[in-house]
Amino acid sequence: ENCWATLYEDRTSLPSWDIIVDSCENRDDGYATVFHPVVSDSRVLVPSHIKRFSVKMFTFTKDDEVLKDKIYVHCDAVICDASSQADGSCRGQCVHPPGQSYSRPAGVKRKRRSTDSTRQRQISSGAIILSNL
Repeated sequence: ENCWATLYEDRTSLPSWDIIVDSCENRDDGYATVFHPVVSDSRVLVPSHIKRFSVKMFTFTKDDEVLKDKIYVHCDAVICDASSQADGSCRGQCVHPPGQSYSRPAGVKRKRRSTDSTRQRQISSGAIILSNL
């Protein structure tokens, strides 16, 4: 449903950068997030239950200085019941139209949508190390 990057393991830390907002690709400022098709294989039995995405590499900077050499990615995932009349995110739909960028105003924190907590899971990556090759 929502994914964002931070400098720290704490998913509520600032600064943060939105990657996926309301199940849609975030295309602000040219840092495009792209969803990729998921096919059935030995690890994925039900492709419709999985989202795969890539995001152009970025880092957090201040005054043209890189703040840290690693980032963390955090996501709020929704566990959907295919037999229910669920909201758009469970039907694989964006809440805002494709191509429309979404930007959260500065200082406004991400808020959880009114989702049954038994249906929502929080997932975070380990440190993603950024290096110059």
